Amino acid sequence: PAAGNSGIAAAWNVHSSIRWKDNVATVEGATAVVNALRPVTFQYKDPETGELSDVVEYGFIAEEMREQIPSVVQDDPEDPAYAQSVDYARLTSLLTAAIQEQQTQIDALTARIEALEAK
Repeated sequence: PAAGNSGIAAAWNVHSSIRWKDNVATVEGATAVVNALRPVTFQYKDPETGELSDVVEYGFIAEEMREQIPSVVQDDPEDPAYAQSVDYARLTSLLTAAIQEQQTQIDALTARIEALEAK
């Protein structure tokens, strides 16, 4: 690589072809599900010392996510009362559907405003 342009990148691809899927349905009610989620800021703590990281992170609490979207949460095999992780990539289609629902509402409201202003 040219000087100043070096870097490392990796991709994590998930099988998404129709050939591996059945019972495919369009996501509905996504905005309500997204509105029920609680985005948070937090700092990771060292499991041994309890010392906090200097970095403020953005994300979700896995145990809370399990209540709304259990399929994106991986439980801790050693203690099922706790979740281990959230697969954030699996939220993409839900978030896309919520944006589309909102855009439909925005378009309808825009048309309504334009109609009222034309009077």
